[in-house]
Amino acid sequence: MRVAVLPDSERPGAGDWHVAEWRTIGGVPHATLLVGPGGVVELAPGAYRAWVEITAPPEKPVVASPRFHID
Repeated sequence: MRVAVLPDSERPGAGDWHVAEWRTIGGVPHATLLVGPGGVVELAPGAYRAWVEITAPPEKPVVASPRFHID
C-alpha cells in the first residue's frame, strides 16, 4: 500500500507515493504515514488530500480522503 499527500488541487504522480503501513485502531484498519517534522512528508499551511493506493492484485484501487487543512 502507498500513500500520497498533496495540495487539494493536485492528483498524485509517480514520484508522490510513499510506502505506508496498516494499523488497526479500535478494530478498524487504517492506512498510516508519518506526516510532519521528522516524518515522510512535511506540509506547509494549506488544504490537502491524502490518496491511498491499495495493492490487491489484479486490482490497484486509489481512494482520496476528504479535504483537510493545515493551519
